[in-house]
Amino acid sequence: MDSSKLGLSIFDVLGYLLPGYIVVFSISMAEATFFKSSFFTLSALGANIFLFSIIAYFLGIICHGLATLTKDKFYKMFSSKKNKLPNLIYSCVSQAISETYNIKPNGDERLHTLENYLLADSYILASGCDEERMALMVREGFYKTSMFAILFLFLVSSLSLFAGGIQIQAEAGKIVGIGFFQTLIISGIFFGFFLLFRNRFIFYN
Repeated sequence: MDSSKLGLSIFDVLGYLLPGYIVVFSISMAEATFFKSSFFTLSALGANIFLFSIIAYFLGIICHGLATLTKDKFYKMFSSKKNKLPNLIYSCVSQAISETYNIKPNGDERLHTLENYLLADSYILASGCDEERMALMVREGFYKTSMFAILFLFLVSSLSLFAGGIQIQAEAGKIVGIGFFQTLIISGIFFGFFLLFRNRFIFYN
């Protein structure tokens, strides 16, 4: 087995690792605000970058899975009529797919949307356009996982309002409070980023 294939891909970095770092920072913030322990201090994160990168990677995988489950269960929240093909174009595409694969439906039978998508996707791979396809998948995965990671960051910052605001621990025992109103503004910014990443995920999805 070629060991070079075991390295991190761009999807691993953007789809799992970077969103995982957001969750790690959220945990650090929650620890300083609510628990007063010192495992996830900013200095500890910097001094043990390899360990926390592994933790961030697995947290990113968890976020990706939770985002997928949420999308499947609440799919209406992640649908957009303006990004759907018009009926005329969809019919032409569906007909082209049927002709390409020599599929001849009987009577009122027709290919469903998912079947059209899977067949078109297989044709793209067979045509050697996998690089463009992967680029779109990386963007979709990045926005989907980051959307959920930012949502977690927003929830932590919002809950910290009940404790007087966000607190950050640079080193063990050195906790800096941001303040209630500043935390309120920051929480609003986080929520804005959540909506932005949600819209970008819908677009690429």
